[in-house]
Amino acid sequence: MSPKSIQLVLVILMTLLPLLPIISSSPGHLVLDYYKCESEYYQATFQRCKEERREKEEQKRERERRGREQMKISTALSLQEHHICHLLMIAVCAWNLHRF
Repeated sequence: MSPKSIQLVLVILMTLLPLLPIISSSPGHLVLDYYKCESEYYQATFQRCKEERREKEEQKRERERRGREQMKISTALSLQEHHICHLLMIAVCAWNLHRF
């Protein structure tokens, strides 16, 4: 191959080089799924993902339990306030009747 033909090939390659797709170094979705344990396959397969899933479920159950307890407490407090209001109304009525 002559130097002229090598130069011609290089010129053609240099002109076509910008048309080639740029290689991206960002990880694919499978890599992200592995590290985030979002894929059902990874949650079922890898121990780390199983443990994270179990921890998330336990935290969810704990939040639900606390929510139910908070609801019971707030309901009890509102009933107590309701009873106190009734007692005050009865006391005011009794006082008014006693006055006359």
